[in-house]
Amino acid sequence: MKRLSLMAVLSVSAALAGCARLIPPVPVGDPIGLNGKQLVSSALVPAAVTGDLTYSTNGSTFGDFTEKLPLDVKPTTVEFRTGFGTVDLGGACVARANPPVAKVTLQSLKVRVSDAVKAAEFSASPNASLTLTWNAAQGKYVASSEVVSIKSGASTTAAFLEVLTTGGANQASVTATIRVDQDSLAGCTLAFTVRDPNMILSDFR
Repeated sequence: MKRLSLMAVLSVSAALAGCARLIPPVPVGDPIGLNGKQLVSSALVPAAVTGDLTYSTNGSTFGDFTEKLPLDVKPTTVEFRTGFGTVDLGGACVARANPPVAKVTLQSLKVRVSDAVKAAEFSASPNASLTLTWNAAQGKYVASSEVVSIKSGASTTAAFLEVLTTGGANQASVTATIRVDQDSLAGCTLAFTVRDPNMILSDFR
C-alpha cells in the first residue's frame, strides 16, 4: 500500500512538473514604475561618443507587487523589455544645430531593485540599435520603435522576485551605456523617455 501511495505521489509530481513547463510567459507590466520616466545620459564623450544613461527612484519607494503565479510554481527567467519615445537634448546641443538622424547603440543595460535588506540586479549587452530622427516641431529627437530586451538566469530571477514581492518599500534603478554614431553630438546629453516597459516571467518549474 505504501508503495502504491509513493507511486501516486511521484506520478502527481511528474504531472505538475509537466504542467509547469506548459505555462506561457506571464507579463507583469511595469512594477518599478518606469513608464514615462527618462533615462538621462552623461555628457557624450568625444571620439568614442559614448555616455551612460541612468534612472533611479532616488529615495522614492514603491510597494511590493502581488501578481498571482499559476499553480504555485516559480519562474526561472525574468525578462525586462522596453521601448523609447522622444529624446530630449541638453548640454552643448541646446545652442547649436544637430544632425537630423543619429544611430544609438545600447551596449549594456542593467536593472537593479532593492528594499531595506535585500537587493538584486541583472544586466546584459543587448547591442540594440535605435534610430533617432529630429522632429523640428517638437524640438527633440524621436526614437525608432525597436524594443530592447535583457533576461536573467534562475538564481537572479528568484532574488529579483523576492525583493519585489516581500519586504515592501522598494527602490529601483536602470543604467545603460550607449554609443552614438555622430561625432557632432559629443558634449551633448540625451534624455530618453521610456515607453511601454514590461517585465515578463517565464520558464516555470
